[in-house]
Amino acid sequence: MNYHCRAVEPSDIDFVYRVENDQDYWTVADTRQPLSKDMLTQWLCQSPDVYANRQLRLMLCKEEQAIGCVDLFDIDFYHGNAQVAIFVDDKQRKEGAARFALSYMRKYAEDHLGLNNLFAEVDALNLASKKLFVSEGYEEIGQRKAARKILNQRVDIHLYQLRLSA
Repeated sequence: MNYHCRAVEPSDIDFVYRVENDQDYWTVADTRQPLSKDMLTQWLCQSPDVYANRQLRLMLCKEEQAIGCVDLFDIDFYHGNAQVAIFVDDKQRKEGAARFALSYMRKYAEDHLGLNNLFAEVDALNLASKKLFVSEGYEEIGQRKAARKILNQRVDIHLYQLRLSA
């Protein structure tokens, strides 16, 4: 497939609005309230300075169509660490898009941000994501027991680390 990552554009507002307001994803994103298009537009228009915001979102595209996003957040430039998260639209999963996005963000974090470690949190029920992170070289470094509530069930969070060569 022909995938690429790019900066978020104002034209992505409808995609971002749909994803951020889909309650099925709220447990993963730790969101608990709907977000207005106005709020999201303000976020899209804020300074894209990764050093000031300590976060970076890139849109994952197939051809020219946005199908997901990959984020670095809680970036700590002093220690060289960041959290990574990925979202791929349901209809586009299992085609290699998530693998491409993780690989792209790994290279970006190393080459452009000089980071040393990427960390990810995956709930115990998300077997596909656990398999993906391990296949991309992430090592499981621990768990937080019963740390996330999904459909009134407490689940463990698996913690993953990728050591970069930066």
